[in-house]
Amino acid sequence: VIFNLDAIKGETDAILKLLGSVPDSTVAVLDGRGLDRRSRLFKDLAKLSGAKAYPGLNPSERIAWIITEVKRQGATISRAQAEKLARRVGNNDWRLAMEIEKLAVLGGEIDDARIESLVTASLDDTVFDLIRLIREGQTAAALLTYDHLMAQGASDQQLIATMQWQYRVLALVVSRANDDELAASGVKPYAAQ
Repeated sequence: VIFNLDAIKGETDAILKLLGSVPDSTVAVLDGRGLDRRSRLFKDLAKLSGAKAYPGLNPSERIAWIITEVKRQGATISRAQAEKLARRVGNNDWRLAMEIEKLAVLGGEIDDARIESLVTASLDDTVFDLIRLIREGQTAAALLTYDHLMAQGASDQQLIATMQWQYRVLALVVSRANDDELAASGVKPYAAQ
């Protein structure tokens, strides 16, 4: 498994030489997140025999996948709960699959209570809750959320950076930023949604 291809894209020849020496009994997995599809490395990798690209799901496809996967495992989940689960887990699809499996074991409808009791919130989701509590003036609840974040191992710098990012997105949404303004700020349109 090779991660961070974007960081080593200047080593295209070395990467291709290394892949040329991989025996047929071995499967090489290249994590190309962030790699520009127009780059020489991407194009050369795509030409390799047996090369397959597995693009990530967009937010809408991810929600549909959650609903389908929960149903496949013998339970049900509403779209709103699937969105909550996706936010709570963050962008880790492997963790999402494990959380779905855990939630579906009991069968029936997966509701707020089940999600909140069985799925630990990702840092981003918890920070978003913290921002909401601060905005609503719920000081005691905000402090409890902060303590929870610190107990999970978050650092003050990480918390400040994540809060800053969330406030930037909220400011862009409130100002009704267009797609060009979002792109210039490094915010994807789905994040603004």
